[in-house]
Amino acid sequence: MESERKEVGSDATKSPAVKELEESIDKVKKEKYAVVDEIKRLRSRLAYKKSEYLAITKLLGMDTEKTKNIGYLKRLKEKLEFAISTEAALTPDKEKELIRRINSVNEELDKSLRSYRMRKKAESINNIVEELQKKIEEMEKKITDYNKQLDELYYKLREASGYNKQHAAKGKRERREQKPTEISFADIAVIKGNANENKQNDSHEIDAAESN
Repeated sequence: MESERKEVGSDATKSPAVKELEESIDKVKKEKYAVVDEIKRLRSRLAYKKSEYLAITKLLGMDTEKTKNIGYLKRLKEKLEFAISTEAALTPDKEKELIRRINSVNEELDKSLRSYRMRKKAESINNIVEELQKKIEEMEKKITDYNKQLDELYYKLREASGYNKQHAAKGKRERREQKPTEISFADIAVIKGNANENKQNDSHEIDAAESN
């Protein structure tokens, strides 16, 4: 395409129509390259988010132990803490048992919360991945539209600059200047000689076959 721009002539000899078309081409190309840069940026972010999603799902897959309901664990913790703070006839052994149960509930609650947060994060990342893929597809369609616009503009530029007519005329001249292949008398003699030799060889082969 750049070579087409070079063949349309110098700025001094360009018509207003040619200049306008060249300006339109430059504008569309700048817009196209801006979209290309944005696609590169989005693809880079998409690759990072896919890696992040894969890492989180692997961690979730490794955690085979089923976590308990977070709401249930919170209510149980509150109940145990309330029992410690309000029960009057609380023996040291019973208090120690309640504390042990509270610590156990805290561990399960922390595990359940981590698992819950990781699942929510995985869902959020997956939504981002789908959104990025959609944006990239939309921008790739824009690139296709820009390419179509450029094809049309370059065609109009060739028409306005006479480039198409020049090349069409050049092709006609080249076809007219092509001469038919000339065969000399010497070539004809060689051809006839080869034909006669082939006939003689065929007759010898036939005689040999009949004698057998």
